Parts: sequence; C-alpha cells; structure tokens
Amino acid sequence: MPSKLSQFWQELKRRKVFQVVAMYAASAFIILEVADIVLPRLGLPDWTVTFVIILLIIGFPIAVIFSWIFDITPQGVRKTAPIETEEESNVDRNNQEYFQHKKSFQINHAIIIVLLVIVGILVYPKIFKKGTAEIPRDNSGKVSIAVMPFRNLTSDTLFNVWQQGVQNLIIGSLSNSTELSVRQPETMYSVSEHLGRENLAALSPRMGKDIAQKLETGSYIMGSLIKAGNRLRIDAQLRDAISTEIYRTFEVNGMKEEDLILMTDSLSFQIRNYLEIRAFKQYADPDIHSVPATSSALAYRYYTEAMSFFWKLDFENADRLLLKALEIDSTIINAWIFLGWSHHNTGKHREAKEIFNKLYSRIDLYPGYLDRLAIEFPVLTYGKDPWGSINNRKLVLDYDPNQMVVWFQLGWEYFRIQHYEEAIEAFEKSMAVNKAWGGKWFWEALYTRLGMAYHKIGNHTRENEIYELALSISPGNASILYHQAVCALSQGDSARGEQLISRFRSIFEQQGRSVPFVEDWVGFCYQEAGWYTEAKEHLILSIEYNPPDVHSYWAMCDLGRLLIDEGGDPEKALMLIDRTLQAEIDDEELIPELLHQKGRALLQLGDHKEAVENLNRAWDLYPTYSHDLFLHKQEAEKSL
Repeated sequence: MPSKLSQFWQELKRRKVFQVVAMYAASAFIILEVADIVLPRLGLPDWTVTFVIILLIIGFPIAVIFSWIFDITPQGVRKTAPIETEEESNVDRNNQEYFQHKKSFQINHAIIIVLLVIVGILVYPKIFKKGTAEIPRDNSGKVSIAVMPFRNLTSDTLFNVWQQGVQNLIIGSLSNSTELSVRQPETMYSVSEHLGRENLAALSPRMGKDIAQKLETGSYIMGSLIKAGNRLRIDAQLRDAISTEIYRTFEVNGMKEEDLILMTDSLSFQIRNYLEIRAFKQYADPDIHSVPATSSALAYRYYTEAMSFFWKLDFENADRLLLKALEIDSTIINAWIFLGWSHHNTGKHREAKEIFNKLYSRIDLYPGYLDRLAIEFPVLTYGKDPWGSINNRKLVLDYDPNQMVVWFQLGWEYFRIQHYEEAIEAFEKSMAVNKAWGGKWFWEALYTRLGMAYHKIGNHTRENEIYELALSISPGNASILYHQAVCALSQGDSARGEQLISRFRSIFEQQGRSVPFVEDWVGFCYQEAGWYTEAKEHLILSIEYNPPDVHSYWAMCDLGRLLIDEGGDPEKALMLIDRTLQAEIDDEELIPELLHQKGRALLQLGDHKEAVENLNRAWDLYPTYSHDLFLHKQEAEKSL
C-alpha cells in the first residue's frame, strides 16, 4: 500500500503542478530579462523592474494553488476531479476525448521545452561566459573605462570622503596604463556633483550605465565600502556599459581606515592586471605597478576635501587642506600640482613657479603619462610657451576627450594668443561636457571666457546666451553681470548697460568691497566698452580715494592705458604710471603691467630705446604669456 507521501507526490503529478511550476519559472525568468532590457529604454524609473519582480513572486503561490484546484482541458478550465471520480470517468471516456487530452498533454510539454530552450540561451552567457566576453575598445583601440564614486555602505559618514577617495586612487592607477583610456578625476568630479554627494549611496548599476554611456566609455567600475564589526571591505565590479553585465568582481579586506590606501592600491592592481591581461592576452609585468599616492589615510582625506574646495574656487581652504596633507606626506604629487595652481589662481606666482619647477626637476621619478603632462603644463605656462601649452593639452585630450577643465585650459591658451575661433571651439566642448551632467558645475571663468571670445568676434547674441545660462546657475554673480554690461555698452545700449553696472556695483558693496575696488571695476567696464569719458570719471574716483589701496594703483594703471589707447596724452599717462611705480606695491601682476604701459607711452613719445627696455623688463616680470605685450615689444624693437 503506497505511503501518504507517495500518494501526495502522485497527486501533484496528476494535477500537473510540476508542469505549471516549470512553465511559471521559465516564463518569469524571460519576463524579468525582457523587463530589464525594455523598461529602462522606455524611460521608466529603476523601481519598475523591482515592481515586476514583486508581482512575479506574489503570482507564484497563486499559480501553484490554481494548478492544484483547476485543470485546463479541451473543454476549458475545470475544477480538477478527485482521483476516484477521474478513474470512473476514464472508463467512460471515448476515443476522441482521449486523443484530445493526449494532444493537449503533448502541447504542454512542447511549450515547456521551448521555454527551457529560451531560458538556456539567456542563462548560458551568464554562467559559462562570465569574464570571457570581449571588453569594448574605443576608436584608438584602447579599453575605455569610467570609475564611478564608491558607495559608502558602512553607515559611518566619516567614510563619505572615501567615496571619491577610492575612486580617484583607482583612476590614478589605471591611468598609468597605455592600454586603457580612463576618464579623469576632473570629469568624474562633475558626476558626483550632478548626483549629489548625499545620493552616492543610491548609485545603481543602471545609473552607472547611463553615466558611462554619456562619457562614451565601453565599460565602467562601480563598488562600495562595507564595514562589519572591525572589518572593512571594498568590493568592485567591472561592468559592460550597454548591458550592465558583470565582467569580473573584485574585493579586498582590511581592519581600519588607515588600511584603505593599501586596500585601494591592491584593488587597483587587481583591476589593472585583469584589464591588461584582456588587452594583451598575457600577464602584465608587476614591475610597472605604480606606487600608491600616499600610505596615509589622513593625508588622503585632507587631499580629497581640499579638491572639493578647489573646484568651488575656494582657494583659501584648498590651500589650507593641501598643506595639511603635505605635512603628513610630502610625496603626494597631485597635492603639489593643485597647490601650485591654487597659488597661481590667487596671484602668488613666485610660490607657484617654485612648486612647478621643483616638480619638473624630478619628472623622471613619475612614470605616469598623465602625471608627466600635468607637471609639464604649468612649466610651459610659466615659460611663456603658448603653443607648447596647447600641444600639451591636446595630448591629454587625445587620451581622454571628456575632460571639461582641460578643454577650458585649451580654449584659454588659444584665447591668450587671440585665436578666438579655436578658443570658442574648445570652450564650447568644455560646455558640452558640463551640459552632459546637467550643467550644474559652475566654473565662472568658463562662462566669462567663452562670452569674451564671442564678444571679440562680434557675436553678441551668443555672448548674451552664455551669460544668461551662467546667471541661471549662479544668480546675481557680479562677474557675469560685469561682462553683460560690457556687452550692452559696446552695442550702444546705455540704459541696459547702466542698469547692469548698478546691479554688480550693489553686489560688490554688499560684499564689503572697498570704494577703490568698486570704482575701478566700473571704470574698467566702461573702458572695455569704449566709453572713455565715463571710464575716466570712475577711475579718477578710485585713484583719489584716501587711503589708497592696491585697487587704486590698478585704477592708475587702467587710466594710463586709457590715455595711451586714446593716443591723446601719453605724457600724462607716463607721469601717472611713474607715480604708481614709486608706491610700495605687493602685486606680482601689477608691476609688469605698469612697465608694459610705460613702454607704450614712451614709444608714443618717440623714446624707442627706453620703451624697449621697459617692455623687456615687463616681459621678464610677467608671470605668464601676454600676447599684447609680445606684439608691443615687437613693434618697439622694429622701431628701434
């Protein structure tokens, strides 16, 4: 006599429960695969796929219950008869009904087989081809890759700084490979700003895919920081940018925050080695593995926080934190580079040149291709070699064309030599990268320089569009309003120009700026627009203010330039400039500019020899290249 378990098993088979389970599981898997591919293409949010999964889970027990209670027959859906009733009916079943039932049975099995074949096709590459799929390459033949910010899943906000810290260290390591094209920290910083740092923990594979596709990379890395008790773990996945398929997973473990540098270095080596194996089809030489930027977690924390301030143009706090990082570990190359640029941006050129020259003297110690280009660029800038600087920036962009800041630097180098069309092209590409991230990263100089370039070629419509776009991101920005005023006045629109001057004047006064500062800005605004009478009035107000400050001295220089540009009174200009040169001035940019204008005044007065001497002195003292000075110096030397 069969046991109850055996009877139950037979009853499950009789009621076709196993067939229903097999068909449901296969159909559910296919539905999930289709949903994962189709729903994102329809622009639906990430939770729609999760919703489909929940519906399929809820539907499973319902399908099992219905398969037990009901049966699909040629006559339709009927309640499954008890086994005794079915045995009685089997006796009376005619041949037609029997063959119909047999045909239905064969169709059901055929459907199951088809579903299983489809499932097999979908599952095979996921199981048997994991890590063997071809990683996409860009047009140059390199493996293109983006490294996403790492999610902090430790529940400890102190580890938030490592979301970008781990990301940047991995970028730095992978960038040293000539076989990889890696999106750089400046580009990826805009990713973090676009997402919002508080949202980084919610970064999903699908979001990573969207980011990677915008950056035009074939693959991307994303991962997380996890803490369990006293144990830390960093995990990472290398994914395809189209399907989000995982090529390979990586993980490293440690015990405390101080271990994170070495953990990240180990993780970087694993990733780089794997990618180079795929690129070369052979193992990479471990001797080329780069030394980590620093072994101090605290130093790297300071460095990462400093970079956040740097990109927001808060150079005072950037300097403070970079110096703290370098006090702990003086070997962090990027900290030195950005400290130099921070000094450069605040007019401390002697300190900046000292840093850059020191780095350049040790360039052979840095094997990384991008590291060398980063060290060479400021040396070329301070060496007054604009074409060398342009070539340097182009080499970086050949490696990674999605670097917003590098496109800006290229545009500025073209602008400085008055190649405005080329400058506009580079600036617009910088804007395009910014736009890809929603245009939320506000780099003031990008908008003003691009607007100035359009101003130079007379395209005031596009110039105003740029300024309006900037104000939509940073309302009430005084520098943007200043350039808008120059544009309006240049076109003869005095009402709008004066209204804009009133607006930026008010902002400066609210900021507590000095009277000489405000009047110099207003005067120079009129001067740039060619309104010399109004310019003189405001520049004189700045000069006559007591006590004078550095802005009063700049106003004297600006007024001297105006008198020379008008060509009416070079003697008065010379007197004004000499008076200014006798003052105690601590401004590395003002003194060479005064000598420059003095040389121009002397040239107009016919004293060619002294003009050349002053222009040469100005050239030697100018921190970077000045195309106007270069042309004036050429003119004076020819006249001599």
